[in-house]
Amino acid sequence: MISHEVSRRDWLAGAAGMAPAGTARGQTRPAPASPVAIAHCRAYDATFDQALASALDRIGGVGSLVKGKTVTVKLNLTGNITRFPNRPDLPYRNDPAAVLSFARQIARAGATRIRLIESFFPAKQELELWARYGLDVNAINNVGCKVEWENPQNVGQARQYTRMRGPWGGYIFPAFDLNHSFADGDVYMSLSKLKHTGWRASP
Repeated sequence: MISHEVSRRDWLAGAAGMAPAGTARGQTRPAPASPVAIAHCRAYDATFDQALASALDRIGGVGSLVKGKTVTVKLNLTGNITRFPNRPDLPYRNDPAAVLSFARQIARAGATRIRLIESFFPAKQELELWARYGLDVNAINNVGCKVEWENPQNVGQARQYTRMRGPWGGYIFPAFDLNHSFADGDVYMSLSKLKHTGWRASP
């Protein structure tokens, strides 16, 4: 009997038309270990900026990763803002201070451009859509390098989608038509949030 077990990582890589780095098609290898830093901070204030800077220093900094590059940052601003108006502090969203601090650290490390992306409705590009989550748009725009904002819902600010092909054809789809933000950047980062997706038990 021949086993055809496929891990979740391999399945996602195949669907996207990619193979794990350094492997041939059909072969896998463990992901490399990366340094991790954990910092204690009691509030989203000036101490948070200091804690984040210290944590980044302890993993070797991000200068070698972002200096002179376009850095695309995926935020986590999920949730219907109209259900909880004037509540940017909800625990399943990025805190506004965290977004500002993260942008500052990337700019200080030498990035030439930061593009903040998040997909939400309506599929428009007005900065008010970001400000409704409590983000200080003006402060973020003045962190020290060029800052762009993109709602990659549909085609976004581009005139057409960007077709991104898999290096060897993929398991299922040979290419995907994506928002241009997924092709423009040199470095991609995710400002994640510890949470779980809501669910409802069956009766």
